[in-house]
Amino acid sequence: MSKSFYVKSIGSQVVITRKSGLKNMRLSVHPKKGVTVSLPMMLSYKAALFFIDKKQEWIKKKLKEIDKHKHNYVNNIIENGFKTHNRSLRLFFDTEDRCIGNIEEEFVNMHFPILWDIKKFETQEIIREFLKKVLVLEAKEYIPQRVKTLALKHNLRYKDIRIGSAKTRWGTCRQDNRLTFSCYLMLMKDELIDYIILHELTHIIHKNHSKDFYNMLNKLCDGQHKRLNAEVKNFKTPLTSKYQRA
Repeated sequence: MSKSFYVKSIGSQVVITRKSGLKNMRLSVHPKKGVTVSLPMMLSYKAALFFIDKKQEWIKKKLKEIDKHKHNYVNNIIENGFKTHNRSLRLFFDTEDRCIGNIEEEFVNMHFPILWDIKKFETQEIIREFLKKVLVLEAKEYIPQRVKTLALKHNLRYKDIRIGSAKTRWGTCRQDNRLTFSCYLMLMKDELIDYIILHELTHIIHKNHSKDFYNMLNKLCDGQHKRLNAEVKNFKTPLTSKYQRA
């Protein structure tokens, strides 16, 4: 059984729920549930209100932390389950005050303070920066080997490969045939990654976007240039889209 009370000393509504099996009162301040108290059956609501009054400074501090983060939201949210080339993102809001990230074979795990909100600008900033490191790692593992395979297949010679972090320019080929690829390619399906690699390998022969360039590129991707080029132009992901405070 639950009852709601407005507690003037903390300036907030409090939900008190009587529960069997409890020996002590449990106080919680949650971003969505607000201030709640779990009350043993043997104790009165008056005892719970007295307990809240004793804890009012701690409650007000927690409510202030929640209010600080509540309106600081962004668009283009990176959410639980977001996928890179090799991994899925798992978000946990279960720490006291630290942000912790680790990379497993199939998962990217990120832990945040329990009062933080996924839509908060600072939360999204940390998620994006950590995911960028993951993408660089994956790109360094995947792209050089894939470039080597495709270059050998089509008898094209490049100088070396660099992994960058451009969000709109997926790849470049310099005059000396040094290739650069964005780590954000690791958000694309393999077919599109190959297309962008072939695009830059074609620049080894044709440095501009001439008719001969497109004819060669179309031949390298089995006549699928127009379709693949359209897919690349329409490719969107929250991680590469512009985002701002909402």
